[in-house]
Amino acid sequence: MMRALVALCVRHSGAVTALTVLALLLGSWGALHSPLDVFPEFVPTQVDVQTEAPGRLNRSRSWSRSPSRTP
Repeated sequence: MMRALVALCVRHSGAVTALTVLALLLGSWGALHSPLDVFPEFVPTQVDVQTEAPGRLNRSRSWSRSPSRTP
């Protein structure tokens, strides 16, 4: 299989060279025109976790302490 592929590429070396140059040009153009974010984020990542409290039926009362703190 590889022998046949190499023979095909050697037979059509002009086409292989043209396709290689075309791929190189298209890749260079794509790299130059792609939107890149080169500036890092200066704000630390924040995560907002929203959970349900299935055992809490009375929704009108507030928490006696912050739910994120452990006693």
